[in-house]
Amino acid sequence: MLSHFMLKTKDNRKHHLNQIDPALAECMHKYLVEQREYAGPPTPESMRKDVETYLMLSVPPTADFLREYLEKYQEKVFVVKNKADRERLLELLTKR
Repeated sequence: MLSHFMLKTKDNRKHHLNQIDPALAECMHKYLVEQREYAGPPTPESMRKDVETYLMLSVPPTADFLREYLEKYQEKVFVVKNKADRERLLELLTKR
């Protein structure tokens, strides 16, 4: 019975992961086609244009996600808010 539940749960997860918004899929397709045409590294101007054009492809993390992430990985994540924080981080990294 447990194995049946696990299979059902796995199938539901696959089903929901495969649900794609057609507008999002079309936007991603256009972005990928456009990116094939670029030969060199992105310029600040091209990146600005991409962000404005394809904003719907990027979803910023929520505040709850950031809080949970920072709590979980607080030993590995350095939050630098000002010059003093930056200096402390550089000092810590040079001691290692």
